[in-house]
Amino acid sequence: RLLPSLAAEAERCRQEGGQIDAVVIVCGLNDMKSCFLFCQPHLNPVAFASNLRRVIRAVRELTGEQCAVLLPGVSVDGVPRFEPFWPLSAFITAVAQMWESRKEHVAAELAAA
Repeated sequence: RLLPSLAAEAERCRQEGGQIDAVVIVCGLNDMKSCFLFCQPHLNPVAFASNLRRVIRAVRELTGEQCAVLLPGVSVDGVPRFEPFWPLSAFITAVAQMWESRKEHVAAELAAA
């Protein structure tokens, strides 16, 4: 959804003689929630990784290869909202790690490329 805004901003920067140096993509948690809470199994970790690759490639195409794409970790471990629900909280942490590990894999894969 945000790629058209990024394209406009990248073009504005180019017209002013500048460039976009970094884009931060915070992702994973909503995909996990949608997969389980809204019964959308097509949003599984493998599909998430494929979508993330596509987004990163689109960002690089719009901003240039000099642009760093940052994928910060999103931890649910120790989140107060989940703590009262043990053992569910331990399960949520483990499940969230499935999405985080796919994110780390994609980051390593595309950084190597």
